[in-house]
This record gives sequence, structure tokens and C-alpha cells, in this order.
Amino acid sequence: MIGSISVKVTPEALVAQAEEVRRLAEDMTIRFQNLKEIMDGTRGYWIGEAGDLHRKIYNEQMDEIDVRLRRIKEHPDDLLAISENYRAGERKNVETAVFLEADIIS
Repeated sequence: MIGSISVKVTPEALVAQAEEVRRLAEDMTIRFQNLKEIMDGTRGYWIGEAGDLHRKIYNEQMDEIDVRLRRIKEHPDDLLAISENYRAGERKNVETAVFLEADIIS
């Protein structure tokens, strides 16, 4: 498809957003690790069926949480790849433009 393409975000903005997503993903990972430690720690005082059930439910959900965190952690790399594609395209455009005649319309 040939036509007009408009990039609505700068590569620098993508890089900044990638860094922010990476920071937030790491923060979420730490928070879930802390939550797991807290849940595991309830064994000492939340004894019985209710405690066992809640720990079991939490542990069953940890696999899904881990999958989602891994997916979130992939996004910064995707944003950086998109940013590099934009930059590479722009470099190629500049290199091509150097060889174009300056006074095409005479």
C-alpha cells in the first residue's frame, strides 16, 4: 500500500515509555513477591480450612500472574524495536534524499 504515513509518536517517546513500562513491571513483580511472602507467612497464624483454602486459591492464581507479568515485561522490548524501526526508516530516508536532485522543478 502506497500512501501517506503519519507517525504519531517520536522514537524518543517510545524509548521513554519503554523505560516506564519496564520500571512498572519490575515494581509489580516485587509487589507480587512480597504478597507471596505474606501469604506464605499466614501459615503461622491462619490455621485451618479457611487459611488453607485462601492460600490454595492464591497459589493457583500465581501461574496466571507469572504469565501476565512475563507478557508485560515483553512490551518494553517491543516498544524499543518499534523505535529502532522508525529510526532506521528515517536514516534510510535521509540517505536516499542525499542522492535526489535539489532542483527537480525547473
